[in-house]
Amino acid sequence: ARSLEFDDINRTVTLRSLKEYPLVVNVATDEGAILARWRHQAIGLTGGSLIIVLYSMLLLHALKAKSRELEVTLNSMTQGIIMADSERRVPVINRQAVMLLGLPDALLTKPTTFDDILAFQCASGEFGKDGKAVTAKVWEWIQKGGMSGEIPVYERVRPGGTALEIRTVLLPSGGIVRTYT
Repeated sequence: ARSLEFDDINRTVTLRSLKEYPLVVNVATDEGAILARWRHQAIGLTGGSLIIVLYSMLLLHALKAKSRELEVTLNSMTQGIIMADSERRVPVINRQAVMLLGLPDALLTKPTTFDDILAFQCASGEFGKDGKAVTAKVWEWIQKGGMSGEIPVYERVRPGGTALEIRTVLLPSGGIVRTYT
């Protein structure tokens, strides 16, 4: 196949010799006709891709707005709240929880685990020396990881004298939501 120009129209020409006859057959087709189907598909794919990109951008914008609303809501609550997943990661912790528990502000900006929070609390004497600031049952529960439904509500007094009510709700996924009042 070769590309030739006739009548200001590019054509692709194919030559074929016939074995039984002393003839050569040539077929010429307008390149526009050859590429028309491809162009139609390319336009369709480009249009579809643009629609997907625009829809994704709108969805991302809506998700960011909802995320900002959730962040404002969580940080405006008077209760502290911590959510831990079944693998003990903490995807949600609000400013009030950090303040009420005396946790480092860095926990609001970096990924953390429930174990990191418990380790910090133990190291800072939150539960007293060897858990003496809480009941034996609560101390045993904390040492087992503190994420079971064994003690759904308890109260304790922090080292500075702040009394806290701690509620734990088990999630179907195996995680917890814990509130501090």
